Amino acid sequence: MNDVVTKPDFLIIGAMKAGTTTLYSDLCVHPSLCMPSDKEPWILTKYDSISDIQNAYKFHFKDAINNQLCGEASTFYTSLPMYKGVVEKTYQLCGGDLKLIMILRDPIERIISHLKHDLAGRHISIDSVDDAVFSIERYVAISDYGMQLRPWVERFGLSNLYCISFNEYKNNRINVVREAVRFLGVDEDRFDINESIKNSSEELLYTGKMSATLVSNKLYRTLIRPLFTDNTRHFLRKLVLQKAIVPEFELSTQTIDQLKNKLQHVESDVQKLIGRPIQINSYDY
Repeated sequence: MNDVVTKPDFLIIGAMKAGTTTLYSDLCVHPSLCMPSDKEPWILTKYDSISDIQNAYKFHFKDAINNQLCGEASTFYTSLPMYKGVVEKTYQLCGGDLKLIMILRDPIERIISHLKHDLAGRHISIDSVDDAVFSIERYVAISDYGMQLRPWVERFGLSNLYCISFNEYKNNRINVVREAVRFLGVDEDRFDINESIKNSSEELLYTGKMSATLVSNKLYRTLIRPLFTDNTRHFLRKLVLQKAIVPEFELSTQTIDQLKNKLQHVESDVQKLIGRPIQINSYDY
């Protein structure tokens, strides 16, 4: 066994609703990577003290074996201004050598997927979707990738960041995963990768207040949840929870036009920040 692991070697930091679950699953099959089944432990947002963070990672990576790199993925890590201070805590914990991966989807497509997620959870109603886009800060803020990435780049440098285009990942999945593996510095072993991007929106489940309280409980997340694999948890969720019926909806033309205006800078901001071309947009901005 390894020495006690109290910090990650790499993080998938987002973006929410941009394919991070599938990317995580793809990387999980590599024998040189320790990526526990609890994909989003939220450790760096859940705890404030470094000792608590170290203890949480000690438990999270308890099954790591010799020479494995340890990684996790929590999309809250690029959710400013809702979750602040994550970069500084991470730097204090890991120093400057931490590897970072972020997958970037068209900003408006990401928002629409996020809205479906929140409709399934009954956090918003179908009648208020257009209003929610601008009245609830998280939708536009999380899609402002340059703003989300800048603090990470300033602390950890460009050499430690690998940005993935969602469109490229969808069209050239195996090549992108191999590039990610090379970025992490481990050998390119054969991957057993599913052919298509998982579309979790097709199986959205309504959690409800009681279930939401349970799954956010610290005891559940630290002691009970890690005992089950993702597949087992998904099976139990489908068995117990009500399937969410998300009605078909389209954002109004006015809302789309406003979003294009607000987010037209995102692709160019990211390109300037990382110093290379990356195709993010699908809409005509």
